[in-house]
Amino acid sequence: SELNRDKESAERYYQQGMDVYTYEPDCHYFMARVLGRDGKEECEVYLALAPRGQYADECKKRGATGK
Repeated sequence: SELNRDKESAERYYQQGMDVYTYEPDCHYFMARVLGRDGKEECEVYLALAPRGQYADECKKRGATGK
């Protein structure tokens, strides 16, 4: 379906961004959003890089602890 293709494209582009900008926390946050329930690990990385960042509260709501 078109929604799945869009999700796959988004995942591919965010992965490319993370490969280039490994330490850019926003890349990890947006990848977590694309992954939905499976994005907790990316939220953990976000919190490790930006514990007080713009999206920290959202990542904590997703169950990430930043440890």
